[in-house]
Amino acid sequence: MKSYFSPVLILITVCLKLSFPVEGMGLTQNPDFEIGTATGWYKSSISTWTVVSSTDGYKTRSGTYALQVFDIKTGYVYQVYTATAGKYYNVSGWIQDDDTNGSARVMVYWRNLNGSTISSESTAYTVDASEYQECRLTRIHAPAGTVDARVEVYFNTQDTGAVFYIDDIVFTEYDTLNESINYSSISSFEIIDKTFYPYTSSNNCRIAYNLPSGKVIKEMVIYDITGIAVRKYTSFVNPQNGYITWDGYDENNNVLPMGVYIIAGVTSENGGPEKKEFKTVTLMK
Repeated sequence: MKSYFSPVLILITVCLKLSFPVEGMGLTQNPDFEIGTATGWYKSSISTWTVVSSTDGYKTRSGTYALQVFDIKTGYVYQVYTATAGKYYNVSGWIQDDDTNGSARVMVYWRNLNGSTISSESTAYTVDASEYQECRLTRIHAPAGTVDARVEVYFNTQDTGAVFYIDDIVFTEYDTLNESINYSSISSFEIIDKTFYPYTSSNNCRIAYNLPSGKVIKEMVIYDITGIAVRKYTSFVNPQNGYITWDGYDENNNVLPMGVYIIAGVTSENGGPEKKEFKTVTLMK
């Protein structure tokens, strides 16, 4: 990939505003039931469950499908995920609880190599309501000995014919690197790791951004000192704030030589003309 910019632009003092997505890795299989089945999910002490569609008049939290659970007293639906001791995780789920004599909650069981529970975490119970309620746990810690996590939606009701709906059950690894970035001090973008050492310590260059409303990123390009583009990012999710990491590799997954690199961002405000701005970073061995 050859793309060039004028070397004169390196001398310009600018203020670059970038937007790149950073999402915790989603570990849930079929979290929103949008394949139209409950594939990937398991149930215990529940006699009947089915995936229902908004096109048939059922209420979903998002998309077309949700999971309907009924004919229960006490039971749960669950998935099991690989988890790493010492790491942090987030879990959330949306539940519609129309049962006046029952409630539901999301639970996480940290388990060891033998499948025994080390400890557990739980959200608060839902309350009777016609709308979906979010049950969320943020930055929960996998204790020593953890090899997996069983994430379940637990139901408890006095009514045999009680009906619950669940949707968008997500278990993700918590982004601890993001926690160390002070976004309030960033008015546009900032290179957090101005010098980084991917060869020896496998660390990355973090480029953090904090954007005002109406401004979006079109692309971000990394150039070597001769002006040749070595890495390009063109797909972005969150237009407001976050960070992206560059690992010191080029577009073809080749390790780049040590030296100074120019990070260029192309932004547009309210659909207006595009603007290109620059900052530099040093890649070291």
